[in-house]
Amino acid sequence: MHTTHVRNLLNLRWKKIIVLSLVALNGAHAQSVYKRKFQENYDDKRFHLGIQFGTAITRFNIRHSDAFVSRDSAYAIFSPTKSGINAGGIVSYVLNEHFDLRFTPTLSLSGRAVTYRFNRGFEHTAFRDWTAWVDFPLLLKYKSQRRMNTRMYAVAGGQFSVETNVKRQQLALNTLNSKSRDFSIVYGAGFEQFLQHSKLTLEIRFAHGLMNALQPATNVYSVGIASMTTHTINIYLIFE
Repeated sequence: MHTTHVRNLLNLRWKKIIVLSLVALNGAHAQSVYKRKFQENYDDKRFHLGIQFGTAITRFNIRHSDAFVSRDSAYAIFSPTKSGINAGGIVSYVLNEHFDLRFTPTLSLSGRAVTYRFNRGFEHTAFRDWTAWVDFPLLLKYKSQRRMNTRMYAVAGGQFSVETNVKRQQLALNTLNSKSRDFSIVYGAGFEQFLQHSKLTLEIRFAHGLMNALQPATNVYSVGIASMTTHTINIYLIFE
């Protein structure tokens, strides 16, 4: 009978070990590159609720009146940027694969100001600091094709706003007065990240006021201004 040499037996065993190791490594690599798709049927549910927190940069867009040249003593009138914070809820209704309708009532705390520069280096700023507004945006959302657990989108719509902590008894004679209601066009874009049990979104949104926010008056702070409209940039962190 032919007897296998011990060296050949060892050689066969090492070859088997190498093959099994390569198979195991290939399986481990396949598991490492696998990425789970969370909430695959997310858009099958019509309604989604969420909360949002954000920060804002806001100012007035000022249009000068004819009296700014002929009668106003200020040689420059402008609105510096001010900061704000906001928080609110989200109600989202899925229309189809690519469109949602979103209602996002939000409480905003923000300040706006107008600065006047006079001759001889004198400067005065009329502040409206940290007033509370309730915003009611109604937005149409366009969603891109989902790529595993990420998706981009764009939003556009309108927003009605009401200032809540202002007493309108009578106009102050020596300050700039602004109205307590506003309507804005809104647009923006966002990035969605699907997690195992929720969805995290980062969104930037722009709001341009359409109403003249200037409350008519005859004092020195109003004579050089024809109209003031709001301009706001919001950055939101959204949880759904």
